[in-house]
Amino acid sequence: MGTVTAALAILHVVFGMNFLGAVFVLNLVLGPIVLLLSPQTVREFFSKFWPAMARFLHISIGGTALFGILLYVSGSFSSSSGTPEIYLDAGIVLGILAIIEGEALQVPAVNKLTKQISAEGSSTGQQGFTPDQLKVFNRVKVGGIIGVLTITLSVIFMVAAAWA
Repeated sequence: MGTVTAALAILHVVFGMNFLGAVFVLNLVLGPIVLLLSPQTVREFFSKFWPAMARFLHISIGGTALFGILLYVSGSFSSSSGTPEIYLDAGIVLGILAIIEGEALQVPAVNKLTKQISAEGSSTGQQGFTPDQLKVFNRVKVGGIIGVLTITLSVIFMVAAAWA
């Protein structure tokens, strides 16, 4: 493995782990906690925390994709056996699905929720959300589960490709 390939691989893994970590923390830790917060705290959480997290996600997703594409184009994954290429292809497809799900579905849905909470405030309704906000939040939760599964499977296939 050449120096450039090694650098690309390291950067791809670092950005990918940031992406994976953010998805896990958001969906498995912070998501359930938000339901326990008071309406005022929910408003503060979304207005102060989410913009910074959205930037972090964009950078992590973009870096993962950029360095993954550069690594793939460098041709460092050629193999005489077809098995690693199958794993790599599966990992790439799942990774692309995770990126699309994050950038096209999750981030816009949370942005919508943040705008609704900022404009309307949160109510004393179910779990501190208005009915419209609760619909968006539930959609975000389902999307979050899908995101956790797709990125986890992508990582599993990528590691399998590297070790095969």
